Amino acid sequence: MASTRIVIVGAGAAGISAASRLIENGFSNFVILEAEDRVGGRICTRRLGDGVVDLGAQYCIKDSVVHRLVKDLDLLEERNVSTHVYHSQNGRLEESFVKKLQDKVAELYHRGEVKNVEWKQYLEDHFDDEFTNLFHDERERLLAKDNFDFVKKLMLRGTGSICLNGVYGAASGEFTRDFSLQWKTHGYQVFLNFLMKKHRRALQFDSKVILKSEVTKIEWGGECGAKVICTNGLQYLCDCVIVTVSLGALKEQHNTLFSPALPTRKQKAIEILGFGSILKVSFCFSKKWWSDNDFAFAWGEKDLKDALREGEHPWMTNCMGFCLVPNNSNVLTTWFVGSYLATLETISDGVLLDGAHWLLQRFLGGTFRNITKPVKLERWCTNPHFGGMISYETLDSIRCGVTGEVLAETLVSKVGTPQLLFAGEATNKVGYGSVNGAVLSGFREADKIINFYKLPWIPNPKFQY
Repeated sequence: MASTRIVIVGAGAAGISAASRLIENGFSNFVILEAEDRVGGRICTRRLGDGVVDLGAQYCIKDSVVHRLVKDLDLLEERNVSTHVYHSQNGRLEESFVKKLQDKVAELYHRGEVKNVEWKQYLEDHFDDEFTNLFHDERERLLAKDNFDFVKKLMLRGTGSICLNGVYGAASGEFTRDFSLQWKTHGYQVFLNFLMKKHRRALQFDSKVILKSEVTKIEWGGECGAKVICTNGLQYLCDCVIVTVSLGALKEQHNTLFSPALPTRKQKAIEILGFGSILKVSFCFSKKWWSDNDFAFAWGEKDLKDALREGEHPWMTNCMGFCLVPNNSNVLTTWFVGSYLATLETISDGVLLDGAHWLLQRFLGGTFRNITKPVKLERWCTNPHFGGMISYETLDSIRCGVTGEVLAETLVSKVGTPQLLFAGEATNKVGYGSVNGAVLSGFREADKIINFYKLPWIPNPKFQY
């Protein structure tokens, strides 16, 4: 059995950020145990076409913690791309009409007033008040009524909840219209590379991060430290464990992962906070046939019913549209949101390529006459090590007063050591459900350990072992 001062479980944004902060403060006695065969967690950059695609986190918000850390390194650029919205019956919608709908969704999302109702119910009950009444012309009012599907998808992508069961005004992922910056050439992975390279000499990264090391048991609460056990036989005795696995993974594993069991309060937080999914797929084409803008698709009520009842590819109705990929001219990326995500993950690449071609012809065939079938794709599928993509607060969590901050509460040993700490986007109030929240949470938990060992009566752990 190996000994180390600190074990970090997970090499995603939270885990790498925690390691970075520890190194900055002279702590080198730690290891990072990662279940996957790569670093990054829900940051997943892969090669496709002539460049890369981000299958997980993609864009950066201006003035966020990620932006502040890299803004002087020439890694980001403004994303100035317009979105053309196509309706299933009416063709391309006027930009002024679309902007009113988008602005109202953004206003609702950022309004900040928590209501005792799920988004799904609120939109169904108040759609006319919030959206139809934005317009005075009768034609536009009727068209607004027929864009419920488009509005719902805008909200689904922001909240990550499969059926809009997140709570009105409560914490969830960062809203997509806030994304104004994109990575120039190497995707979001370049941010993690920055954190790792910044301290590469001290970190000795190859020896600190141990891949394919899924943690199956964390024994904590004893006077002699915690014990971390992996499926590959590795075992570590340590003073502190920073757990950065996703809320989705905790939902599946917390009953068997921790011994003794976590306190009831923390178990309840894990069980009643929401964790949703967005399926992201990038399609590569043999040649570019589209214009330099994003495309969004809005199903009219009747067309949507027909596509679900009789359509060849009903699951494609969950597609929001297609977006340009920076510096990758032959690739388009799409997001799938809604009730068909589980079905979409079981569909073969060939069937999904056919479905994408059908959908593009269905909505854009009148605008582009040379639409070709994509030849290759990369997609993000649910992984048991993640269990989804985005955390959100539910009606149950709001009613019980349970927030992500409960997940962040540190469990101390019998002798007062911060023994079991929790990081990850679901634990941070700022940047909840995002990479920014994950990074801040990693810094936060590392700071707890650093500050503990600054106490005058605590032995300095920096260079022991």
